[in-house]
Amino acid sequence: MKPVTTQALLLFCFSLLLIHPTEAGSAEVATAGQPTANGNPFAAYPWFPLPDPATREQPDATLAGPPGSTPPPYTLFADINYDPSWWQRGASRRDPLLALKFIPLDQEGLIYVSFGGEVRERFESWQNENFGLVPFSARSTSYWLERIMLDMDLRLGPYLRVFVQGKSNSEEGRQGGPRPVDVDTIDLHQAFLDLSLPLGTDTSLTLRGGRQEIGYGIGRLIDPREGPNVRLSFDGAREMFRWRDWELDGFWLRPVPVDPYEFDESSNAQQFWGAYLAGPGGFKGTGLNLYYFGDFERSAAYFSGVDTETRHTFGGRYYGRAGNLDFDLEGAWQGGHFGARSINAFFGSSEIGYAFPQAFGTPHLALKTDIYSGNNAPPASGGQGQLGTFNPLFPSGIYISDPSPIGEQNIIALHPQLNWYPWSGVDITFTPIWYWRESTRDGLYNFAGAPLAAPVNGRRFAGTEIFAQAAYQFNEHLAFTVEYDHFFRGGFLSAQPGTRDSDFVAVWATFKF
Repeated sequence: MKPVTTQALLLFCFSLLLIHPTEAGSAEVATAGQPTANGNPFAAYPWFPLPDPATREQPDATLAGPPGSTPPPYTLFADINYDPSWWQRGASRRDPLLALKFIPLDQEGLIYVSFGGEVRERFESWQNENFGLVPFSARSTSYWLERIMLDMDLRLGPYLRVFVQGKSNSEEGRQGGPRPVDVDTIDLHQAFLDLSLPLGTDTSLTLRGGRQEIGYGIGRLIDPREGPNVRLSFDGAREMFRWRDWELDGFWLRPVPVDPYEFDESSNAQQFWGAYLAGPGGFKGTGLNLYYFGDFERSAAYFSGVDTETRHTFGGRYYGRAGNLDFDLEGAWQGGHFGARSINAFFGSSEIGYAFPQAFGTPHLALKTDIYSGNNAPPASGGQGQLGTFNPLFPSGIYISDPSPIGEQNIIALHPQLNWYPWSGVDITFTPIWYWRESTRDGLYNFAGAPLAAPVNGRRFAGTEIFAQAAYQFNEHLAFTVEYDHFFRGGFLSAQPGTRDSDFVAVWATFKF
């Protein structure tokens, strides 16, 4: 077992000794961490991770919680944690780390630099990872994961910005060695230049070029991959056009694969482009997203083969809240070509929730359903017929559960969820999940999208997963989380030779500044 590093231990102790715990109901703290002129975006949608209406960024780690609770001030995306007025308002909290967030380099304060970072120490333990189907999967393994990220945000007046973020990711003790998203020695995670052009009092255009993270909606299709040890970034260009409450993004990017011991470099082997429109939904408390994504992959792998793929995704999302009722609906259709075969795939997702603000701990119940299409052609079709397997592109990996033992291809998932907030800063989540194969002619895939369990029998039910998590936001910088996951195999997996039910335990602490 790997001891916690000295740097991480010092940072944790510094946070505990010098920074007071969060206080629910404090107006000063409750508005911290929301760098928008619209106030606190969590207040309108407190029950599940709806994004900020201006930035579309979801809350970090846990759900936002009931009214009066304190959301974590540091967002999932480090590059939006910089608003001088935000940090100046928080100076009265006597947080010495706030001095790093606004360092003026001229008398007017128009040129300034900000520094930030994250240290995450995570312990994981598996019994029968991948149900024993992958050759290198150990029956039992426990290991440490460490993530260290440091960033600098330089503002050169109101129009130019340079953001740089480095990373170091390590693993210790895992039988079979680290996974592809476990280790990335000192490397460059983000480095981009922004040119902002004001076009009016309520209109602006931002042009961004370089290495960057992206995320849209609540991460069903596009997310920086917070769960794994190494987060995801892209190389390329992006434009962000804002008009009143609307934003239109356009981008052309290449995902950056992890090279554990060399500099990470993207290539033309995979390319990603598209447009994303976000704005109000037409009724009070609602939002609308419309999007197109294009994806090219030189070697896409499914149970029907490996070939060059060009895929087009057209989708939309509608979400909101009315009283104690909230909802989130999203769906998409995919076309294109996989080798000589055409693509015809789809997905649909819904969340319907209800809050009980008068009950102890203000519980929130939600019913979530998801369907991701599978391939209906015979596995060995000789290049004939359509490919029906949905490609989830770059999902969060923790949308359904963490650590997502089954990927978002060829599944139907039903998962009611309970969130309970019994004390300030505490969020308890419990959800049972039932999985079926959408098509019995297609198998199951893992989180990375690789084939996992082949379609060797016609049984549809894959299994039942029980997921529980407890998170405590100790203060604005430090959060603790513990979770447990058990997967009971259904008929399809039980019929696969050598499979077993799986168990997973994770405990981690995250420090951000």
